[in-house]
Amino acid sequence: MIEWSLSERELVLSLLRRHLPPEIRVRVFGSRIRAGKSRPYSDLDLLLTGPDKIPRVLLF
Repeated sequence: MIEWSLSERELVLSLLRRHLPPEIRVRVFGSRIRAGKSRPYSDLDLLLTGPDKIPRVLLF
């Protein structure tokens, strides 16, 4: 389970839906998914994968 608040979840999902095509898969890794390991300042590590190379314009 990802350790984040409801408002953080809504913000991240909204941004991903707005900016990524539906064929892009998103995986979360790092301290946010390890119970008790994240801190309030922990970042959210995302892995994006898709059927083709993801255009750089979507990443920056």
